[in-house]
Amino acid sequence: MLSVVENELDPRAAIPVIKKKLVGSVKALQKQYVSLDTAVTSEDGDANTMCRALEAVFIHGLHAKHIRAESGGKRKKSAHQRPLPQPVFWPLLKAVSHKHIILELEHLTFVSTDVGRCRAWLRLALNDGLMECYLKLLLQEQARLREYYQPTALLRDPEEGEFLLSFLQGLTSLSLSLIHI
Repeated sequence: MLSVVENELDPRAAIPVIKKKLVGSVKALQKQYVSLDTAVTSEDGDANTMCRALEAVFIHGLHAKHIRAESGGKRKKSAHQRPLPQPVFWPLLKAVSHKHIILELEHLTFVSTDVGRCRAWLRLALNDGLMECYLKLLLQEQARLREYYQPTALLRDPEEGEFLLSFLQGLTSLSLSLIHI
């Protein structure tokens, strides 16, 4: 995607890049699958691009206190590698999610980090056709959004929120079966 910190760009400059990736991937999926009786799976590159773009929506503008250094994982580290940043917004997602979804995600065998739970949540919400509903609930939680996001964050911008909500309606024409474990 686009690393704002590495490129020293205005944080708002990342928003058009994120939107372009999201729009392009969803349009490609609609073009390919809307007339087929086939579900979109994780094998599709455009589906993965869409998921990465949606992850970027939730990561964009996170306050520094919600980004921590990698605390483990299975990635091999060398002495000169810095830990990867780990955006932590799982508690925010839990605030708008159904209890049974939270329990399911917290008990996945192969997912042991909050980053993994966030990724699994996103795919499960897409599979269940609930992403628009969850986003609408989240956008109503302004106090929580202020706690997690900087004022320039994509999710704090009312116009961008409306764009995302209307755009996500286009996903209703697709059947999604993305791997979330």
